[in-house]
Amino acid sequence: METDMIIVLIILTLTIGLIVSDKIRLDLLALLSAMSLGWSGVLTPGEVFSGFSSNAVIIMIALMIIASGFYKSGLSSMYTRLILSQSKESSSRLRLLFSVSAGFLAGIVQNIGSAILTFPSIRQAAMARGFDPSRLIMPIGFAIIVGGTLTTVGTTPIVIAGDLLRVQGLEKFHFFESTPVGLLLLVMIIAIYALLGRHLLPDTADKAADHSVTLPESQLYGANENQPKPYAAIWVGGCIVLSIVMIVAGVSVTIAFFSAAIAMVLLRVLSLDDIYEAIEWRVVFIIAGLIPMGIAMQKSGSADYLAHYLFESISDLHLFIVFVIICTIATLFSLVMTNIGMIVVLGPMVISLADLLNVDTSSLLLMTAICAANSFILPTHQVNAFIMISGGYSSKDFLRAGLLPTIGFILVVSTYFYWI
Repeated sequence: METDMIIVLIILTLTIGLIVSDKIRLDLLALLSAMSLGWSGVLTPGEVFSGFSSNAVIIMIALMIIASGFYKSGLSSMYTRLILSQSKESSSRLRLLFSVSAGFLAGIVQNIGSAILTFPSIRQAAMARGFDPSRLIMPIGFAIIVGGTLTTVGTTPIVIAGDLLRVQGLEKFHFFESTPVGLLLLVMIIAIYALLGRHLLPDTADKAADHSVTLPESQLYGANENQPKPYAAIWVGGCIVLSIVMIVAGVSVTIAFFSAAIAMVLLRVLSLDDIYEAIEWRVVFIIAGLIPMGIAMQKSGSADYLAHYLFESISDLHLFIVFVIICTIATLFSLVMTNIGMIVVLGPMVISLADLLNVDTSSLLLMTAICAANSFILPTHQVNAFIMISGGYSSKDFLRAGLLPTIGFILVVSTYFYWI
């Protein structure tokens, strides 16, 4: 094993250990992890800080700006009131309505987009009813994560997997190819927390003082805001729809979302000062700091080494067991690398494995890409970073609440693709 590979695996192990221990704030830990890869010489300075210019971070920033327009235009307030009007004073019904609506939204604007747009409404709706937001944010956030699998544009790894198929001369996924398994996963998440939520979910009310605030519905956020112009909601809705149309038409997600964000400034829905205030820099530093680990694992050969070692000899096992192992490996990789890095590394190997197993290449690759969404036990997924900050959770809270859905996810996905 080469020196760089050993260094990367040591830093990776320490990083995961410190994440689980909650000894260091995650944003600081992410930066220390990235800097360690630079100090050790594994990554160049450009690679250490490449996370800040990555598509994942740029898309998040654009969505934060769009969410600010969603809030200031009053659309967020309308969404919150609509959910509240149907919740009938029930926290379980409130959780169900948000899980379904935000989950389906994730299939259109990607899971990170749905999280950024809906989390403020979830907090405000919870406080309006006098509920602890931490009992809602995590299960709804997990529903949003799997909601990205409802379409083949809802999560980036599936898009990249489609590109890998095209390179192989195969037909790309159609828009609703992942919808059946996505629906199964969404139902599974909703059912787990409906039945066992009181046992799995943490109570973080003591970690965030504003969780105990109860607001009358007349004071839901957006109600007392000065609207930038009479038709702000129309402008914002139009910008969001335009960005979705651009994505469906094949325009880069980064360009589409940032175009919508800039359009809101040009339409005077937002000022330039609003843009700077809209960005949650703690989340940006968490994601930008964790991205270099995925780069280091690919550059040092650590990812290839681990994948080959884990895939070795599994072709002789029963096909269902092979599927379970592939889903588990993809899940583990998505926890320690970016979900994009996971499919980039494992995708070509899965394509080769499909020939050995004599199974459909497209199905096996789609199964692997979907497993990039199985990120519930560590706060390393982009959506989980928002979940942690919005709900005041610790890393141990993710382990407690996320283990069961992680196991359920693997079983549902592997069973579905085994039987189709």
